[in-house]
Amino acid sequence: MERAQADVSAERTVSQFDLPKGNNVKGRIIGHEGKNIRAFENPTGIRILIDEEANTVTLRGFNPIN
Repeated sequence: MERAQADVSAERTVSQFDLPKGNNVKGRIIGHEGKNIRAFENPTGIRILIDEEANTVTLRGFNPIN
């Protein structure tokens, strides 16, 4: 991993997923007062970004191992 180029690791550390429309999936991901997101983000170091308008979830991490 130390020899990987910045472009390669950046591509692998950002993933975007479409959510089904009309479903309560966003509520399940967020959890009560954001508990589910914090429980995932703290140990992994991966940030979860939920876009309300585009109905997508983006996972970002700066450490390609995580």
